[in-house]
Amino acid sequence: MSVTYTSTTGSTVTVGEYAVTVTPGLQLENAVDALDKLVGISLSRTSDVALSLLSSTDELSGAIPIIIPNSSTVATNGNITVTALPTTYGGAWVYLPADAVVGGEAGFYWTIFSSSTSGSVKTNYIDPTEEFIPYVPTGTITTAVGSNSAYVTPTGTDIVMVNISLPANSLSNGTTVKMFSRVTCPNAADAKTVSHKLGSTAIGTQAFTTSTGGTLTTGLFVRAKNRQVLGTFGDSAISATNIGLVNLAAASSLVITGKLAATTGYLVLEAFNITKAIG
Repeated sequence: MSVTYTSTTGSTVTVGEYAVTVTPGLQLENAVDALDKLVGISLSRTSDVALSLLSSTDELSGAIPIIIPNSSTVATNGNITVTALPTTYGGAWVYLPADAVVGGEAGFYWTIFSSSTSGSVKTNYIDPTEEFIPYVPTGTITTAVGSNSAYVTPTGTDIVMVNISLPANSLSNGTTVKMFSRVTCPNAADAKTVSHKLGSTAIGTQAFTTSTGGTLTTGLFVRAKNRQVLGTFGDSAISATNIGLVNLAAASSLVITGKLAATTGYLVLEAFNITKAIG
């Protein structure tokens, strides 16, 4: 786990990344707080997104919305208009293609909504190809300058919405990882799809069409360093057993992705939960 620190007291401190080793039974926050005391200064964390996989049981949850919106425009003043969402999100991470904001890369931007159709895009940015779970930004929040040109939301492409690093050898034989996602989407025939993955290998996938959302629950059962049983978890089903061949002796990741079939659709990851238990 790495945590980025910045000073909140005005005292001299080296800003950067500090490694934290989490021993079995020690919670992440306790480990980070212990590091705060060792450093001897009041510090604020700007990134705290790692999942410890060293304890016998771990759980990681997120409830900050992550949105893949319909195609639209970010105005010069940072305002964005979207297809009516189910509620007014006080704050959410919204996916935007490159150059939707001036000089902006493709990825998620913190957006504060004033209604179900209107929000203000901020400069806080997340590259989804790096480790990421949703959080509420702190410190100075600056409104982005929009390109004022229409952008097109990608279709037919898995967009990473949650990305959790798995260190090499962090999942041992007999380990179970359960993943849960709750999503919201419009009731329309075009598919809105959520997937759970081990690296690039699908654990389970659910497409939503004529519904306004639902859930996906999957299980990953480790048989050996290069063999896993993958699939949906919970309700009884008739389906072939899916065997994964991901090399867990090397670093990998647990990923939640979203995909739209039409640029008029949207997908909201409302919340997720990931648990790990050693058998």
